[in-house]
Amino acid sequence: MTSGIDLGTSYATIGVWQDDAVTIIRRGACLPVDSSIPGCIAFTPTGHLVGDTAKKQIKINPHNTVYGFTGSPFNVIDQDGTPAVKVDHKGESRIYTVEELVAMVLSKAKIIAEAHLRRKVSGAVITVPSLWNSLQSSMVKDAATIARLNVLPMISAPTCAALQFGLALQEEAERNVLVCDLGGAHCDVSLLAIEAGVYEVKAVAGDTDLGGMDLCDTFSMCRLREGYEAAMSSLSAVSETTIELVSFFGGIDYRTTITRTKFIESVLRDSHIDKGSTHNIVLVGGSMRIPKIRKLVQDFFGGNRVCHIIRFFCF
Repeated sequence: MTSGIDLGTSYATIGVWQDDAVTIIRRGACLPVDSSIPGCIAFTPTGHLVGDTAKKQIKINPHNTVYGFTGSPFNVIDQDGTPAVKVDHKGESRIYTVEELVAMVLSKAKIIAEAHLRRKVSGAVITVPSLWNSLQSSMVKDAATIARLNVLPMISAPTCAALQFGLALQEEAERNVLVCDLGGAHCDVSLLAIEAGVYEVKAVAGDTDLGGMDLCDTFSMCRLREGYEAAMSSLSAVSETTIELVSFFGGIDYRTTITRTKFIESVLRDSHIDKGSTHNIVLVGGSMRIPKIRKLVQDFFGGNRVCHIIRFFCF
């Protein structure tokens, strides 16, 4: 059995093909976000945790909780020219490579898929950010091998979204489609030409650091992450929100205002794509949680372009 895994920089999402359609596996019955696994791993005296349970360890066990390499409190070391992390695991000092860490997330996704399907999962279609280089893509393949997953194709997330959009479009005429993929720690913009079932990537641009935070103080970083996540949740309902932290760092208060416009303008500015060359705009990734973005993009294109939100795209 094969599953689809959208491996983002902050979250992973699992999907399966059922009844001639993609089914996104949800781990709970309440919120849509329950379908995503936080890319977070925590090492404890008794074992390791992955996902939501690991995320809860960030404050109480920051030096042994891996959730990002920039400005993180855990120990990142150089191992033969590649980054690795050194943590305390089961009472011992252990070193884990990036491949091993990603494998833990993929293994978690595999377990969830098998529980949903009630059968073994041996293969996976994996999507990754389009701006990842060959080394990063190779790392994912190695991680999948460790997780005992056979990678079928590995495809960029925007291209996969365009494939899903093209299948639903069912038009033979050529269409130029702009895909904006705004994730937790990356921003991809791709322009693809679709004609008679043939997909051609015309241009790719973006920012691999969009949304990243680089702070040196552990407690302050945790507080800012919480404030940032709360702000993102607020932006799903309002057009503007404020992050305000009292005595944030060194007794200094921190206050900033975030608007939806900042995110979408950054995406379009980095794309370097002519407005008149696009027929459709497809929004995926974190942008799907911000309803106002569709109108903002339409206004940017003069109101005569149709925006489509693809919530998840694993096949």
